[in-house]
Amino acid sequence: MYRFITNLKTIKCNSIYRRFYTPNATSTFLSNAVGELSNDQIIYSFDTLSRSKVRDSNLWDHLCDKIRFNLDTLDSKDLLKIIHSLAKVSHKKLSLLSVINRIILRKHKLIDPRDLTQYLIDLNKLDLLNINTFAPLVSAKIPDDISLFTNFDLCFILHLCSKLQYKDQLILDSICSRFLLNDYNYQELCSDKSLLAMVFRSLSFLQYKNELYKKLLYQGLPSSLYHFGSQELCNSLLSIVVSNLEANFDEQVKDIINSLIDRISERLSSLVEIEVNQLGICLYFLKYNMASFPGRFESLFNSIVELNIIYTPNTSKMQLGRLLDELKLKHKSELKIGPYTLDYAIPKINVAIEVNGYTHFFHNSKELNALTQLKYKILKDMGWNVVGINYYNWKNRNKQSRLDYIVKKITPFLEEKKIGEKYRKRRLVRSENSKNLICNIIVLIIKNIL
Repeated sequence: MYRFITNLKTIKCNSIYRRFYTPNATSTFLSNAVGELSNDQIIYSFDTLSRSKVRDSNLWDHLCDKIRFNLDTLDSKDLLKIIHSLAKVSHKKLSLLSVINRIILRKHKLIDPRDLTQYLIDLNKLDLLNINTFAPLVSAKIPDDISLFTNFDLCFILHLCSKLQYKDQLILDSICSRFLLNDYNYQELCSDKSLLAMVFRSLSFLQYKNELYKKLLYQGLPSSLYHFGSQELCNSLLSIVVSNLEANFDEQVKDIINSLIDRISERLSSLVEIEVNQLGICLYFLKYNMASFPGRFESLFNSIVELNIIYTPNTSKMQLGRLLDELKLKHKSELKIGPYTLDYAIPKINVAIEVNGYTHFFHNSKELNALTQLKYKILKDMGWNVVGINYYNWKNRNKQSRLDYIVKKITPFLEEKKIGEKYRKRRLVRSENSKNLICNIIVLIIKNIL
């Protein structure tokens, strides 16, 4: 035990002890001592190691295995400390985390709102937050205990609602009312530009155009956009686009859009790839849907097009390709069209086939989420017919039923193509007949003259 405590000190005060112990030797000493530790000492170790950014996975696994069978004896604060420590070093021990999550769900009434928000932040950082954890924890605290949350807590919960596609009207209205009914809270929100952009983005992506959304759009953004960084500028522009797919922009919104694009244009060299992609999507939409698309943005639009950003194919969708092969439909997978990469395309009839899993829909709904609706809109503006293969219509079908489903979806466009070709052929025949008739008349006139 003395050796263990000594080695924890070498980690906490590594500037003093590093000439005596290498990091690898320190981790080895600690791993060998884990078996002797009590629960309190393990929790202390979690905290100390995470603060010191020790990322030895073997050591973390030893500590997790040691504490896993004693979790029921710990109180909720100790469990939250463990999760927080693991999140700091991004160490996922699923067998431990799943047990802790079950206990937290059982003891959620004992957790205060600040600790609850930190728990959600940690799960999100570990990429382990799902709707089955988020919904019961948040619903238990909001709206009843909403006064105990800080403004940051509520902004982050709103962000998670957007990320998880969770449109719970009671939760959304309760959070928005907190900012609308208290001027101090609203001013605090507007004073933090990253929080303002986060809230506006969350409401837009949830397509929740309530009073707070309008207040931020017409008052918050104009007064803040000259203080935004690149990320906030691109997020705000995309937020306006996804929340106005019907493209009914009034003059004030057009001015805000123009100002945002001008500000982004000044920062082009600092944009990362995801921001360039966001800008490209917005410019495609605005080019087709904003009546007075400024000419000065044409060169910016063309430069984005010329970048030709390539995205990694999603192999989970390749099973549809085999069915298209069986139907003898000439298709291409992962075809790049505009700012998007199509799952599958049948270029001859301009059909884009999009495979929509549950992440393309709002939670417990058959309504496509905002980004998917935007993708459909831009593809249609570019002259493509979009066929959606939705998971809820697909998952319980056998092979033959799936083939029939694809045929049913695509047949209208095949027929439209045939009708179009027949019409064009008729026009050609009529045109040729007209030419022949005119030639004959001219010949007769010439003969009569002569």
